[in-house]
Amino acid sequence: MVLRGLAAIGKAGVPTTAVMVLLAVVTGILLPTLAYLAVALDGSRRSRERDRLARDLDDDFQQQSDRKDGARANVDLVLGIDAVLRQKVVPEICLDVQTTIDAVHPIFNFGRIQIGGLRADPPEKVGMTITKDDDGNVFKASISTGIPGARSVDLRPLLNRTARLAGLVAEAEALVTRLDAVPAHPWVRSSSPMSGLEHGPRA
Repeated sequence: MVLRGLAAIGKAGVPTTAVMVLLAVVTGILLPTLAYLAVALDGSRRSRERDRLARDLDDDFQQQSDRKDGARANVDLVLGIDAVLRQKVVPEICLDVQTTIDAVHPIFNFGRIQIGGLRADPPEKVGMTITKDDDGNVFKASISTGIPGARSVDLRPLLNRTARLAGLVAEAEALVTRLDAVPAHPWVRSSSPMSGLEHGPRA
């Protein structure tokens, strides 16, 4: 290329020849270098963009997983509290009331003995009285001493709390259903490449 250029110019001095050679060398080295840098820099930009997208998807996946785990933990907490209240706290309350009611009978019978001459048999202990509707739901419950004229203990407040608790449990179970219906995060490792983003975590 240099020789053809010099031949085209004709007689050229040393400075002209040196400039021609320098331009040829610079052009021969610079153009391939610029072409390589264009590809290399473009590849680096794409790589950085891909890595940034991967990090964003990783963060979003982690946030979704944390929120799901937190929601499920809260539901499990509610169901655990329900089990404790129904299986332990409520029966213990009823047992304590029944024990307190039954403690009246020895005192009452002692009074009967002091009076003397009573023909009627002493009242017997009465357990909890439960009234249910046609669907089997308890709407009335009480604990009585069995002594005529003595007021029984109404368990309606306890029933109201139990009904409220049953409603909360139903809401918790509905939330579990909704939580299970949430689609899996799209950032899932795939066996087939997808736009170069196949290395994401598994949901």
